Amino acid sequence: MEDNIIIRPITESDVPHLRKFVEQNKPLGLHSAYTYWMICHYFKDYSLIAETDNGLIIGIRICLKIDDILFFWQGGVAEEFRRQGLAQQLINHAIESGQKNHGIKKIQFSIDPKNTASLALYTSWCQKKNLRMNKIDSVNFVDPIESISEFEDLYEITLTDL
Repeated sequence: MEDNIIIRPITESDVPHLRKFVEQNKPLGLHSAYTYWMICHYFKDYSLIAETDNGLIIGIRICLKIDDILFFWQGGVAEEFRRQGLAQQLINHAIESGQKNHGIKKIQFSIDPKNTASLALYTSWCQKKNLRMNKIDSVNFVDPIESISEFEDLYEITLTDL
């Protein structure tokens, strides 16, 4: 991985760059500019960007805080920077900040069962940290406007002994 990678909190000025990153890095789903603005405005303490020293976004970890849970809503790494540990660094930074500053005790996230890369990422992370990842639910949502069905498994990790 490049030496000059900066991991920092997201800001409202990142919105157009976030959207461009998400659009270019499938399977991430692109949301409205307003959605990203809202995340940057209300959840800036929990969401991160990884960028090169020239400002190119190469990774994101967008999180929402609900009570003592940090929900990992959207995360990804640019293809040319994958498999270099950046995704795990983003997870670690988000959790460290959440535990230190906001009383986070658990993380939750959902994964499309076909997204084996995400499942492998979290499984590997848990093994390194000696933590257990539990599937707590499944979500099956049918969008009548776009006539699409989305199915994801919901997982939880209790952050004991970190």
